[in-house]
Amino acid sequence: MNTRVLATDRVRSALTHPRVTRAIDWTLNVAVIVGAAVVLLLALVGPSLASIGTRGAETVSGQDAYTYIRHAIQLPSEHIVSGFETADGRSLMPEGLGNDMSAQDLADLIEFLLTQQ
Repeated sequence: MNTRVLATDRVRSALTHPRVTRAIDWTLNVAVIVGAAVVLLLALVGPSLASIGTRGAETVSGQDAYTYIRHAIQLPSEHIVSGFETADGRSLMPEGLGNDMSAQDLADLIEFLLTQQ
């Protein structure tokens, strides 16, 4: 069997896994909100999530990628990416965003973001 077909089957299988599906749903909901803000402001309102699974482990000394992403969601002012702070030095991301989702949804979102290599 063709390895390309096998890879496609693995991707299809992964994308239909309930945890991944919930994470994608949550990410899309956030993306719609953020995307609307981007369109209205015509500016990037947050750092890119591309390769966050890799960068997360390298950004804050002593933190693994999972911890970095969890803190970025729940405690965004703990570490602010340069250029994405308010005039008074706070994060542009609202505090406590992770409090608005279940523990499982938060874990699923983090797991999804960790795949962004």
